Amino acid sequence: MSTFQIRLNGEKLQVNGHSINGQQVLALGGLEPPEDFELLIKLNEKGFEPVQLDEVIDLREPGIEGFHAKPYRKIVVEVDGQPLEIEELFSTPKEILVMIGKDPGQYFLNQTIGEREIGYQHDVDHKLAIRNGQVFKSYAIEKSTTIIVNARPHEVHGKEISYNEVVTLAFPDFPQHPERTYSVTYERGHGNKPEGILSPGGSVKVKNKMVFRVKFTGQS
Repeated sequence: MSTFQIRLNGEKLQVNGHSINGQQVLALGGLEPPEDFELLIKLNEKGFEPVQLDEVIDLREPGIEGFHAKPYRKIVVEVDGQPLEIEELFSTPKEILVMIGKDPGQYFLNQTIGEREIGYQHDVDHKLAIRNGQVFKSYAIEKSTTIIVNARPHEVHGKEISYNEVVTLAFPDFPQHPERTYSVTYERGHGNKPEGILSPGGSVKVKNKMVFRVKFTGQS
């Protein structure tokens, strides 16, 4: 049996055989119940035309560019504890952030499913299938700071860095050998304390281009 590739709201889907009806198109895209959606077919030069649920489309016909589905009623999701009405069946995390008035350059979006979260910080243009009742939460993007550890630059997040974190940047196997001891000194820090010693269990505020020197001193 031959297969055909169709597009539904921009997403590529595989169809077994050369014919498909409107209800099958919606089901293939996970849009159920089909009665809740309006289905349109894009024909070149003719624009969009409605497709009935029982209407059979021959995919061998020339000029078929794809399908577009939209709900008859707006979809309501929750973002940061507030309801948000969305008209499109597929939206990106970037588009959802814009809808709630947040700059995608300063925030990222996660989807909450039960007790876990799916993160989209590095996938802002991922097309999400939107369903009623979905829960999202926005987070501010932490800007990274460049520090120098034993002459090598590292990007770190947060306002402070701990002794263990600095030592691990210098000696990545440190977590497997906590019995080892190291001396940690720093310079080019903040104005009130630009230089000093970072002791085990301690932490220090980070500053761009701050310099750390880590030396192995022996076994504890």
